[in-house]
Amino acid sequence: MDKKIIDFSFQAPYYKLGNVGDRSKSIWVIFHGYGQLVSDFIENFNEVNLDENVLIFPQGLSTFYLKGVADKIGANWMTSHEREIDIQNYINYLDKLYQHEIMPHSSNIKLKLFGFSQGGHTVSRWISHSKLDYEKLVLWGTSLAHEINKEKIEACFSKGNNEIIIGDQDRFIDQKRLSHVMKRYTKIGFSYSLK
Repeated sequence: MDKKIIDFSFQAPYYKLGNVGDRSKSIWVIFHGYGQLVSDFIENFNEVNLDENVLIFPQGLSTFYLKGVADKIGANWMTSHEREIDIQNYINYLDKLYQHEIMPHSSNIKLKLFGFSQGGHTVSRWISHSKLDYEKLVLWGTSLAHEINKEKIEACFSKGNNEIIIGDQDRFIDQKRLSHVMKRYTKIGFSYSLK
């Protein structure tokens, strides 16, 4: 059996709160975690000042039933199956979103990025692949993608303000895991503040 890859056009949704206006200062691109849909995740951002901020929510390209057919639906950015194809597909999607929503305003509006859980790996891969010039990166309950190394940090992550936020009761990141991540960041030269 021969495995082959085919390239084709693909449609995907994204969601937006606010529009660029005279008072706009920032465009945030906000990435949900594994098993979430933007329609549920977006509720966490109801208090954001939309006069000064535009919020853009891309959605993972793969959707699935969380427990069984006809049950609640979630989305993900990638799995281990056909991993590299999934990554390239979402990079293409995000680059197209950037061209459409952000590039026209890039000279006067700051780009800020937020990744939650699996969305943190996704946004860090996007920054690294597309060499995004951003003002702020927030990783909430997550870390950089494992393949981000010292060279990629120096080339793509050294100019922005990087924040790591870990909840007091995060069930996936305990003190041991956090210590491991912090040692890795020191080794690769990733500058950040921890909250």
